[in-house]
Amino acid sequence: MTLEQIYLVSQIVAAIAVVCSLSFVGYQLRQSTRATRLASIQAVEAAIGRTEELIIQDAGFAEILMHGMNASVEELGDTARIRLNVFYRHALRTYQSAHYQFLHGALDESVWEPQTRGLGAVFQADQGFRAHFDVERYMLDPTFATLCDQLLADSQRWALTSANAPVPRD
Repeated sequence: MTLEQIYLVSQIVAAIAVVCSLSFVGYQLRQSTRATRLASIQAVEAAIGRTEELIIQDAGFAEILMHGMNASVEELGDTARIRLNVFYRHALRTYQSAHYQFLHGALDESVWEPQTRGLGAVFQADQGFRAHFDVERYMLDPTFATLCDQLLADSQRWALTSANAPVPRD
């Protein structure tokens, strides 16, 4: 084998090695993207779960929330009103974070859509949540605020709990 032939064979081997290396990098990138998406899903579920735990772990707060759902927040005492407002702010920011992740590809539509229906159910069932959104919408991302407006205007009704069947709107 001549020196020129050895050179050509080494060039072919090097080209094959580059292709294999790039294929491996592509595989690793797909795995990394998948792991990031799964982490985003877990983070969203955990954040929403923490919001729900606030209600589950404190019967007094659950009563405050029920009052806020059905009556004016102004009827509550100062401490209860602050607790409810902070809770509503936390809930909106949690959903806003999930919305941001969805818009930037970190959450699949199959994960985001049920969250959207859940947020729609909260908007439709909770008078205090709607009032809080109206007051603090300026603090939210405009695209998320637009989504909330669409959910408020949506004629489809979602049940907030299994005890509350969806009620058709007029």
